[in-house]
Amino acid sequence: MSEEQPVIKIDDKEYKRNELDDNQVALVNKLAQIQQNKNSLSNQMTDLEILSKVYLDQLKESLKPKEEK
Repeated sequence: MSEEQPVIKIDDKEYKRNELDDNQVALVNKLAQIQQNKNSLSNQMTDLEILSKVYLDQLKESLKPKEEK
């Protein structure tokens, strides 16, 4: 049974990985790494936005006059 080759789709055209030269495979790998980094940074940005809100809320609460707390 033949092993199915990974397919890479670029501009609606499919390429089998074994049909790409070494440089093209390296570029595909770099693009995959970049996408992973973008996803990771996006998740980190979401976390930082949440933390910023939490800290701002804590600061606002701490700045209220004591009788309002």
